[in-house]
Amino acid sequence: MPAYFQLYPKNSDEPAKFADVDDKMRAHFNAPPDPDKYLCGWYDSIGMRLALGRSFDEIRAEWFSYNEAEGYDELIDILDWLEANYTPNSWTQIGR
Repeated sequence: MPAYFQLYPKNSDEPAKFADVDDKMRAHFNAPPDPDKYLCGWYDSIGMRLALGRSFDEIRAEWFSYNEAEGYDELIDILDWLEANYTPNSWTQIGR
């Protein structure tokens, strides 16, 4: 069953493009642009969990349960930034 998610900028009813989210995130964190990869792999780690219907708080709690977020510091900063700037929407599609 495919799982999907979108990110809506706060106070907007139009979903953001993930590349635009990444560009804004990189500007915020003073990270260089990368046309091939999302910053710290946020789309694969945070995005997957959002697509599965997890909230920002649930993701944060999961990561803090892993030895007090060892190795997750950058992703938690990204998670906090996403939560402050976007509202997620997730859904699944069953069948065709």
